[in-house]
Amino acid sequence: MKKYLIVLIAISICLFVPMHTHASQSEIETTVPTTHTVVIDAKHASAQYVQGDMGLSSAYAVPRFSNPKFKITVEEGYQIKRVLLNGKDVTKKIKKNTLKLSEVCEDQVIKIETEAIAQETPQAPQTSQTTQESENAKKTVQKQKTGKQLSGTKPSKAENESDGSDAEKEQEAAGNTQEVTDTEDMQEQEEIGQTTQGDDMSGMIAENEKHFNFWWMILLVVSAGVFVWILLLLKKKKKDNAEKDTIDS
Repeated sequence: MKKYLIVLIAISICLFVPMHTHASQSEIETTVPTTHTVVIDAKHASAQYVQGDMGLSSAYAVPRFSNPKFKITVEEGYQIKRVLLNGKDVTKKIKKNTLKLSEVCEDQVIKIETEAIAQETPQAPQTSQTTQESENAKKTVQKQKTGKQLSGTKPSKAENESDGSDAEKEQEAAGNTQEVTDTEDMQEQEEIGQTTQGDDMSGMIAENEKHFNFWWMILLVVSAGVFVWILLLLKKKKKDNAEKDTIDS
C-alpha cells in the first residue's frame, strides 16, 4: 500500500511541475508601429516633409522617434497667422519657414492658419478745382467746335452764347489760377524781403557795435594819457617848489 502511495505522489509531482513552468513562461505580445502619420491642415498654405521626397501632400508617414522637418509655404497675398500642433501654438518654433517637430511618438496634426495681407490702394494725385474746371471747359469747347465742323451748319445764337459763356468760364478759371499763383509769388517775395531785412538789420547792429567798441577804446586810451600827463605835471611842480624852498633857505 505504501508503494502505491509513493508512486501516486511521484506521478502527481511530475505532472504538476511542467504545467507550472509553462504558465510562468507565457508572454503578452504587442505590435509597436514603426511610423506615425502627420496630417497637414492648411488653407492658402502648404507644409512639405523635408526628409522625404514625397512632394506636397495632406498627410505624411514619418519614422517613430524621429524629428521631422516641414517647410511651410504661403500663397501670395497671405501671411502666417499662427501654427498649431495638436492644438498647441508652435508659431515661435518656425525658423526660416521651417517647423521642426520633437520626437514623434504618436500621430500628429499640423494646422496652419493664414490671413490676407492688407494692400494699400494708390491715391490719385490731387488737382485743384480751378484746374479741373478749366480742363472741362476746354474739352466742352473742343467738342462743340468738332461737332460744328462735322455738321457743316452755322452756329445758332444759343450756341454762340454757350461758346461765349464757356470761354468766359475758361478765362475766369485761368484768371483764378493766375491770381492764386500771383498771391503765392507775392507771399514768397514778402518772406524773402523780411528775411533779407532781418539779415541787414543784424549786420548793421553788429557793425555799429564794432564802431562803438573802437571809439570807446580810443576814448579810454586818451583819458589814460591825459591822467598820466596831469600826474607827471603835478609831480614836476612839486619838485620845483621843493628846490625853490631849499634855495631860499
